[in-house]
Amino acid sequence: MKASEVLAKALGFCGPNGENWIKGPSDGLPGTMFTGDNVCALLAIERVQDKFNASEDSIVTAGNTLRQAIDDRSVIQWNDAPERTWPEVKLAFETAIVYAEIQEGNQHGIA
Repeated sequence: MKASEVLAKALGFCGPNGENWIKGPSDGLPGTMFTGDNVCALLAIERVQDKFNASEDSIVTAGNTLRQAIDDRSVIQWNDAPERTWPEVKLAFETAIVYAEIQEGNQHGIA
């Protein structure tokens, strides 16, 4: 699975209108925010690995490409910023998908 596909599936885990996207800390205990279908931007990428058995390389590349789309900031800190909105998260994923597709094309000699 390519990084662009990982990012597209991760965006899908957030829900068409961001209904599954959340921000804020989680300690991983039952009853915390990350229950059921809820995901932050980074957890959405990790879920692709769990659900689709994506390679570690494609997951790491997807995470790095999303970070590139948000000006090399920490994905967790960026996602959890109080002012962060769903439209910004969606745009970051869409931008990262384009970046990944360009990188994938360059790897295959396509300019």
